[in-house]
Amino acid sequence: MNLTSRDYFAKDSASGPKCKRRILTARVIVNEPICKKHYRLTLKADSFPASKPGQFINILCSTSESSYPRVIEEADEGQLIMDKADVLAAPALLRRPFSLAGRRKDNGGTQTVLEIIYRILGSGTRWLSQLGEGEQVNIIGPLGNGFRTDFLQPETLAILIGGGTGIAPLTYLASELMQKGQRIKFFVGAASKDILPISKAILEDKQFPIIIATEDGSAGFKGTVLQAWEDWLGRQSLSPSGIVVYTCGPEVMMREVAQRCISMGVRCQVSLERIMACGMGICQGCAVKVRMETPPYW
Repeated sequence: MNLTSRDYFAKDSASGPKCKRRILTARVIVNEPICKKHYRLTLKADSFPASKPGQFINILCSTSESSYPRVIEEADEGQLIMDKADVLAAPALLRRPFSLAGRRKDNGGTQTVLEIIYRILGSGTRWLSQLGEGEQVNIIGPLGNGFRTDFLQPETLAILIGGGTGIAPLTYLASELMQKGQRIKFFVGAASKDILPISKAILEDKQFPIIIATEDGSAGFKGTVLQAWEDWLGRQSLSPSGIVVYTCGPEVMMREVAQRCISMGVRCQVSLERIMACGMGICQGCAVKVRMETPPYW
C-alpha cells in the first residue's frame, strides 16, 4: 500500500532528541472485546516512527464513506435503534487519543503492528467498535512524552501500578522492559474481573510478573491496586534506591502512589493526560504544567 505521510518534529523533554511523528493510514487487524467494557484494537501501518511506552496516537474516528448495509440490530423496548451505517456516520469532530498498549514489527520489519485498549464512551469510540478486519483508519503518532527508562540499572526493580484503562500503556512498558531483561513487578486493578482490561494471553502467561487486584475479590487480591501494592511492599526488604515506580490510571490513584513514593524516597513517574485537540501542544489543551526544583518552578 502506498501511503502519503507527513513528518512532525518536536522536542521531547523526556529524552532530549527530536522525535518523528507521522500522519498515515493504518489497517485494522483485530477489533475484539477483551472484557465486559474494553476492546482491543490491533492496527498495522507502514513506516510508523519509533515510539516509547507512554506515548499515544490520535485517531480520526470518522469516514466519509459508508457502504455498509443498513441492518437494524435488536434493541430493548424504548432504546434508540442505530444500525452500523448510522454509527459510522456520527461525526467525531476531534481526533481521539489512545495510549499505545503495545507494538511489534511484522513482515520482516517493514510494517508495524500497534495495539490500543479502549472503552465505548462516546461517538468516537462507538465508531471504532464497529470497525472490522481490513478497514482503514487515519492516525497521527507517536505523540506525547513516554516513560523514561534510560537510567535504569540491571539490578533496579521497576514497579508498574495501573488502574482501569491506565493499564494499557504500562502493558507496553512491561513488555519492553522484560525484553531487555529488566526486573519488574506489574500491579493492575479494577472493580471486578469482568472489566479488567488485560488480554487473555498475559493472564495465562506464568512468566509475566503480574499481581491482580479486584475490589470485589473476583480475581487476585481483594481490594484496590494500591492496597495490593502496600500489602506486597510490606513483605519485602527493598532499598528505595533500587526501586523505580511507574503509574498510570485515575489521578486520585496516581496522587496516592506519588505521595507514597515521596515518603519512601522512591523515584516515581506518572502518566498524565488532558482533554485535547491536536495532541502536539499547539492548542495548549493537553499541556500539563510541571513544577521544577529550581526557579522559575513552572
